[in-house]
Amino acid sequence: MTSRIRKKPRRRFRLQAGAISCSSNATGLGAGDAGLVYSAALNAYDDGDLSPSSNCQRVNGDPCIITANEVRQIMASGTISNVSMADDVNFASQPEPSCSPAPSPGCTDPNQLQANATANHPTPSPLANSKAYPARKGYDEFYGYGRPNMAKA
Repeated sequence: MTSRIRKKPRRRFRLQAGAISCSSNATGLGAGDAGLVYSAALNAYDDGDLSPSSNCQRVNGDPCIITANEVRQIMASGTISNVSMADDVNFASQPEPSCSPAPSPGCTDPNQLQANATANHPTPSPLANSKAYPARKGYDEFYGYGRPNMAKA
């Protein structure tokens, strides 16, 4: 008998929920943010500005006003009507390496930006041994569009 091991693909963050202390704190804040998005969708529905989703039903059979995936997309993209609602996470030194007219080192490989991330990321405590993922201006593979800023939304 052989066992089959399925490797899961390496995951990246697509949404950053800011927290003071830990992921447990970020989970609660993210849930609250999702609640605010859902509440705004209900208000838009009540005002006649949003129609229910055609491919989602609630437990009682009523259509969903907004799907869980739509909430995730709004929170992850941080954009509503082409206006950014997210705070960019950027640890890169400016100007960043250019990819034109000829690629310079680090222009396409975020791991080449590790020294910048280390130099520009605040250390939470001299006792903590932490390492920041490289982040550049705008969308990047580690932090997506940044941290949702519900005060802007």
